Amino acid sequence: MALPLGASPVPGHAYPLVTVGALIVGPSGRLLLIRTHKWRDLWGVPGGKVDIGETLLAAVRREVREETGLELGDVVWAPTHEAVDHPQFHRPAHFVLLNFVARAGGEAVSLNDEAQDHAWVTPEAALAMDLNAPTRSLVEHFLAHGFATPRLVADPARGVTHGPAPGAPAPHGLPGRGGALVTGSARGIGRAIALALAADGLDVALHYHHSEREARQVVAEAEALGVRALALQADVTVEGEAQRLVDDAAQALGGLRVLVNNVGDYHKGPLAELDAGTWHHMIDTNLHATFTTCQRAVPIMRGAGGGRIVNLGYAGAELLKARPGIVAYQLAKTGVILYTKALARSEAAHGITANVVSPGVMENSVSLPLDEIPMGRVGTLEELVGAVRYLLSPPARYVTGVHLEVAGGWNL
Repeated sequence: MALPLGASPVPGHAYPLVTVGALIVGPSGRLLLIRTHKWRDLWGVPGGKVDIGETLLAAVRREVREETGLELGDVVWAPTHEAVDHPQFHRPAHFVLLNFVARAGGEAVSLNDEAQDHAWVTPEAALAMDLNAPTRSLVEHFLAHGFATPRLVADPARGVTHGPAPGAPAPHGLPGRGGALVTGSARGIGRAIALALAADGLDVALHYHHSEREARQVVAEAEALGVRALALQADVTVEGEAQRLVDDAAQALGGLRVLVNNVGDYHKGPLAELDAGTWHHMIDTNLHATFTTCQRAVPIMRGAGGGRIVNLGYAGAELLKARPGIVAYQLAKTGVILYTKALARSEAAHGITANVVSPGVMENSVSLPLDEIPMGRVGTLEELVGAVRYLLSPPARYVTGVHLEVAGGWNL
């Protein structure tokens, strides 16, 4: 039973009232808003007082259940508000509003007598409604950050509520447990991808072969974004080392939600001068390394209920066109596409998606043949990273086996 407004466990002392509220996201991606007389018939979110001895997680789930009949899944932190005699509230009161964003498994609402109406609306449509001030701020926060904030976790053994916990489900809606492993992430494309994932709230394992100093710098940059990061050394052309890399990353991060295979050397030269060593090196760094890390990661992802795999390809590799100068590289990248499609089909039933992102001529490419690019310019790392981010986002959960080229029309 919650204390009356202004009451406290200490006789003769009044304290602000602590309340919880949740901006609820339904399976359709729409938000639940309710209208109450308490907030002068403005639209807001369900919530209420925290009982003495009740955790915040228990309180927000109870309040939502009582007020709407919904059961909450993931619950993540959102900005806290203070309301002192707020003019939109029906009477003078001092509240500390602890806000959360949460998922609901359905959208069938059963209101109690505290609310007069409800609506499921898109975030953009919500901002056009008559919202109370704290709710407007909450919707704006959701539009900017989604679920990319720490998850609310109750820890009865310590008597505290906190977030995030090692191995807890990711706030951004990715399946499985743990963080992301990005191979070849000390420099260039791999570095850009790793830092983007860190900015999105994923703990990251950065892989390097020889570039330890650069990898340590990327770790520091990732940690500055508020996530856990570590650097792991391996020669991924060696099967045992590639397998150890995946195992070490999964152990350190509490599992693997994401695997991005970026490693892959490039060779261009006359076909008549192509030797067996270079041939095998192209296949080992581009195809064999991708195969080995994926095969090792799949059982880990299966055991955790799913995951996302993104392998880096080469724009135009899917076209069976003679390119004598890069035939070994082209063959390896075509193999990556075929293997990834097979992996996607094999693992779809296990909640694992597998896709290929293929860069064209990028800003860090060795050669810049602008006259061959229909858009007349090179691609940026930001544009390439955007494709990877999309394949890891909730809207792409039904996308698997896709070859996505970021190439400005090059090699079509």
